[in-house]
Amino acid sequence: MGEYFAVTSASSGSLLVRRCRRAATFLERFRGLLGRSSMADDEGLLIENCRMVHMLGMRFPIDAVFCSSQNVVVHISNNLRPWQISRHVFGSSYVIEIAAGRAQEAGFQLGDKLEFGREHSSLSSDLGGHQIESE
Repeated sequence: MGEYFAVTSASSGSLLVRRCRRAATFLERFRGLLGRSSMADDEGLLIENCRMVHMLGMRFPIDAVFCSSQNVVVHISNNLRPWQISRHVFGSSYVIEIAAGRAQEAGFQLGDKLEFGREHSSLSSDLGGHQIESE
């Protein structure tokens, strides 16, 4: 997995996560958060080409923010608990897994457009074919 990046709402400016990583390879996507006992409130995992997540073998609940290829939030699964499976989200291109309760705490809603970037820098990076630009 590569560098960390921040995820914010372009419409409200709310910070979803300060330290997000991308799981791009089959092995990274397969492993996901398995083997971990918790997740910090300021971290997340972006899984590309994902329309559904499972919590099989997980030890803690998460929120799953499903997004389109245009970086728009199309579904939020709040408080997915270990051994649950999310619904299949048509129109989802990727999902960001975050600490349970974080999506609601940050005020994220359906239709929010996400921005990706690092604090105190300007970048343009490519996440799975989606051009992501920061402030």
